[in-house]
Amino acid sequence: PIKLYLDDFDNNQQVDPIIFHDFYGAYVPFASRDHLVSQMPSLKKKFLSYTEFAKIKTIEDLVGSSEENILEVKEINELRSMVYLNTNAGFKEQPLPFEAQRSSIEDIAIHENENQESKLIYVGNFRGYINELGQNTANSGGVLTINNGAIHQVIDLNVPSNLNTRKIVKLDKNRYLVLANNDKSYIFETN
Repeated sequence: PIKLYLDDFDNNQQVDPIIFHDFYGAYVPFASRDHLVSQMPSLKKKFLSYTEFAKIKTIEDLVGSSEENILEVKEINELRSMVYLNTNAGFKEQPLPFEAQRSSIEDIAIHENENQESKLIYVGNFRGYINELGQNTANSGGVLTINNGAIHQVIDLNVPSNLNTRKIVKLDKNRYLVLANNDKSYIFETN
């Protein structure tokens, strides 16, 4: 799991969020030394070099408090993009197909045709992350079908693969508008 530690680590009356993730069996800070030092300047004196910072294996190594003494600890155990289908037995979680996992999903539209078949049309990609995350530009969107509770990728959207898409808007029965940041917009049809 990815862990989020919340506490006033530098005693400035504001909660500091610190993320740790598993790196070959050790939990290490997700943010770089420079990023954490800008958040908590006291760390600059504690970790004089990047080599010293790279030796951090626990939150206690970083802030001097054990996990039990931290105000709040949150965990994330599922990082795949998911949908939750409303069934007679309640909500059923379903991870999206591999093709939809290649990048972030920014928006989803539901399309139903004359046969009452449901499709999920999604758009993705995001370039605005901090350096540690890099850019997500491997999946500008696609169309998914739902058959008997299983979700399948049907097609990729006919838009550039690295398009930084933000929103999908239904124009009429079968046409959709894909909006992007600082780029062209695209219209496509589905049946």
